[in-house]
Amino acid sequence: MIVWGSYVRKKVVGTGEFHCPGCGQQRDYKLQRPKKWGHLYWIPLIPMQEFDR
Repeated sequence: MIVWGSYVRKKVVGTGEFHCPGCGQQRDYKLQRPKKWGHLYWIPLIPMQEFDR
């Protein structure tokens, strides 16, 4: 039996703070870049798709 598939892995490319207009406080954020990977037996092998920011 061969186990294969794909999943999205996120990489943090930046961090910072912003002013939330909903609660009026300073909030932390992480800028993440998602990338879809093909895997075989849960080992990432092939980058399949990189999403736009």
